[in-house]
Amino acid sequence: MELYELSAILWAFGVASAAVLSLGGIVSNRLDTLTHFAPLYLVVGLVAIALQLVRGKQRGRWGRDRADSAAPRLSHQTLAPTSFDIMTVHLSRIAPRDSGAWPSPDTFGRHFGAWASFGDTATGYTVVGAYALWPAPAGRQQVQTAFLASRLQAFNRDYLILAGDFNSTPWSFSLRRQDALFGLTRHSHALFSWSVQPYSRYKFWTPVPLMPIDHVYAGAAWKTVSVTTGPKLGSDHLPIIVVLTR
Repeated sequence: MELYELSAILWAFGVASAAVLSLGGIVSNRLDTLTHFAPLYLVVGLVAIALQLVRGKQRGRWGRDRADSAAPRLSHQTLAPTSFDIMTVHLSRIAPRDSGAWPSPDTFGRHFGAWASFGDTATGYTVVGAYALWPAPAGRQQVQTAFLASRLQAFNRDYLILAGDFNSTPWSFSLRRQDALFGLTRHSHALFSWSVQPYSRYKFWTPVPLMPIDHVYAGAAWKTVSVTTGPKLGSDHLPIIVVLTR
């Protein structure tokens, strides 16, 4: 077996194993981390199939080339945090009736979220902005979710709006559990928003967003007018623009 074929088989086996293990996310937060990469498994699988089809067509020709040449031919290809404060800022044309912020429940002491209430107490509404940690290492993100859910109980759920970078994809079991825990309607579905700018100290980036990890929730009193992504504004995320009405 050629090195090319062996590498392809091992790569395909690894990706398939990760895809199968991700199903265990229904009972394990560690395994649920793998579900966020589900689109990658699909892409890699399609590429593997395409390469295998091309390989099959060329196998015979390459075999003849080797037989006709005294010198062997070899073709190969190589495939190529420090603690920081997280700030949530509300920008509004009208002054809020009340506002506040919550520290993160983790040991880093990061700013986790902020809220602002508008209008009178009977029919007014509250907007909450939040940031969640990455799904790895497992467990910390779920602690934040439970913490946020407990804080949301202080507001009128029907008139509540919740938005933020939740670092969780719609096909993950964690986000499904989060949806149920919040008791709100998630209005953002598969809006790919990250990553479009270099991020981290290694300056990773992709030309198009690969993951939908930014989400907007709203209570029963709100109706959706439009949901879309906005232009690049300098962040490694595209903005999510949601227009709601009552």
